[in-house]
Amino acid sequence: MNYKEKWKLILEEKRFREKSATIESDGRNTFENDYGRLISSAPIRRLQDKTQVFPLEESDYIRTRLTHSLEVSYLASSIGQSIENLLLNKKELDLSLKGNLSSLLRVAGLVHDLGNPPFGHFGEEAIKKFFKQYFEKNKKTSLSDLEKSDFENFDGNVQTLRILSKLYYFGDEFGYNLNYSSLASIIKYPSNSLEGNKKPTTEIAKKKFGYFVTETETYKKINDYLKLGNRRHPVVYLLEAADDIAYSAADIEDGIKLGKVNLDDIERIFAKNLDKNKEAVLNKIKDLKEKF
Repeated sequence: MNYKEKWKLILEEKRFREKSATIESDGRNTFENDYGRLISSAPIRRLQDKTQVFPLEESDYIRTRLTHSLEVSYLASSIGQSIENLLLNKKELDLSLKGNLSSLLRVAGLVHDLGNPPFGHFGEEAIKKFFKQYFEKNKKTSLSDLEKSDFENFDGNVQTLRILSKLYYFGDEFGYNLNYSSLASIIKYPSNSLEGNKKPTTEIAKKKFGYFVTETETYKKINDYLKLGNRRHPVVYLLEAADDIAYSAADIEDGIKLGKVNLDDIERIFAKNLDKNKEAVLNKIKDLKEKF
């Protein structure tokens, strides 16, 4: 299978159940259809009540998970447009699929934090600690080692797949019934909780895990159909780049607004660490300090 065939496979229409019929004038591609299913749903709206970094902040300008997700969605979509142009120039993307990669990344950015508990990684740690203590006190349990490991290694990314494919029940046993690639885009660590969570490890797929035991068959069908070979879907790397860009910029802005850092701190850090555009950035900071 050449690159053009691979891109066609991961950007075409494929769901667990055929989607409902649409009117002829509906010009959305398969991933824009997914975005429409997601954006008006309750799980997406709940992100507005989860803070990104600072919990229990009274001000209304601090980023929530929803704000962050919308920013990542836009950045990821923009990266997708750039990649599409490269692929089209190299004739590795069918012209009929133009726009699909950008739309897929738009979806991935919107949902990438959907399963995160309140208080982010602190929430994950609280859940893991609770269940480790629970199983220590309750040795006799009907749960298998894999099932216990799912609880003891709880991860927001894994919960995202569960919400998208099962928990959001709105008259459909397949949840949102999203495109296979939309679901694969948020599986950062394609292993179960016993195969994964190997630390230290040089194999990225084993660093954490990507699906609960209850979603094993869901993962296997996606993995087999898209011929991923138990590796990451390629858009996962692009999504992570967009996420890094978004929270790196946002952390600086939020930190300054809250008074946790100031422009002098930023100037010192940039002067020490920047390699590219150092002079332009430092001059801009100097102008800001003089202005404000």
